[in-house]
Amino acid sequence: MAVIRSLKRTPSLLLEHPIVFVPVLLYGIVQLALQVPQLYAQSIDPFLSIGLSLALGVVSIFVFPFFQGGLLGMANDAATGDRTSIARFFAHGKTNYVSLLGAYLLVFAIGVTVSIAVMFGIFAGAIGFIASEGSLAVIAGIALVGFAFVVLYIVVVTAIHFYGHAIVIENARAIEGFKRSVALVRSNLYQIGGYVGLMLVGGAIVTGISVAVMLVAFPTTPTDPTATPDLGPVLLGYGGSTLLTSVFGTVYLIFSVVFYRAIARLDARDTAATPL
Repeated sequence: MAVIRSLKRTPSLLLEHPIVFVPVLLYGIVQLALQVPQLYAQSIDPFLSIGLSLALGVVSIFVFPFFQGGLLGMANDAATGDRTSIARFFAHGKTNYVSLLGAYLLVFAIGVTVSIAVMFGIFAGAIGFIASEGSLAVIAGIALVGFAFVVLYIVVVTAIHFYGHAIVIENARAIEGFKRSVALVRSNLYQIGGYVGLMLVGGAIVTGISVAVMLVAFPTTPTDPTATPDLGPVLLGYGGSTLLTSVFGTVYLIFSVVFYRAIARLDARDTAATPL
C-alpha cells in the first residue's frame, strides 16, 4: 500500500535531508510574527485587531504560494535523491510562484464562497426551525442537508488537495494542477482513503498536544479582555505550538511528496527512463 511504503520512507529521508525543517520552521515563525501583533492589538482596540488581521491575511495570500513552492520543491529533491538547500528552496519558490498563486487565489475564492454559503445555510436553517416550531421532520431535513454539504466539501477538498504537488513536481500550470489532482484521486480512491485517515489521526494528535501546550502557557482566562497579555506566556505558548507544528509539518511535507510520487508512479517512470 502506497501509504505504508511512503510512511516507511519518510524517517530516512528526514535524517538524510534535515535542512528541509529549516524553511518549515521559518514559515511557522512568520505566522507567529503575524499572530502576536494581532493579540496585542486586540487589547488596545478590537477594531484595530480586525483591521490588522485583514491586512495580514491579504499579505499571507501572496506569501503562502512562495513557501508552498519552495517546500514542495525541497521535499521532491529529497525524494528523488537530489541534494537540496535553502538556495534550492528560493529557486523552487520563485519558479513555481505564478502558477501556485493563481491556483491559490482560486482555492481562496472557493473558500470564501463556501463560507458565505454556510452563513446563509445557517440563517435559512434557523428560520426554518423557528417557523416549524421545532418539527422533527424539519430538523431531520436540515441535518441531512448539512451532512450532505459537509461530505461534498470534504470530497472537493480531497480531490484538489494535490494541485500544488502537480504544479511543482510535474510542472503543471494552475488549472492543469487541479485536473491532475482530481485524476489521481479518482484513480487511487483506496490509497487516498488511507492517506486521509492517517492525516486526520495525525492532525488530531498534534492539535491535542498544541492545546495542552497552550493550556500550560495560559492556565487561566483573563477576566479583562482589554488586558495586555504577558510576553512570557505568549512566547511559551505560541512558540511551543509553532515548534510542534513545524516538526509535524516537515514530516507531513516529506510524506505527502513521497505518497504523491507513488500514486503518480513517478518513481517507476524515472527508473524505467534510467539507462542501465
